[in-house]
Amino acid sequence: MDTLTTWLATGCSAPRTAERLYCHRNTILNRLERISEITGWSIESGEARLGWALALRAARVPR
Repeated sequence: MDTLTTWLATGCSAPRTAERLYCHRNTILNRLERISEITGWSIESGEARLGWALALRAARVPR
């Protein structure tokens, strides 16, 4: 979730996400590919980005 949250916060930039998470850009791209496979949404899709952002916000709401 940290990778996805940071990626969205950096304007969907793998290099900036890697810099913030102290790892290689390819690591970020591999993680995003796994997220894409699990959800069935392309990382290039604006609809997917919105869906992930909303899901991450919903996960932070106290129950």
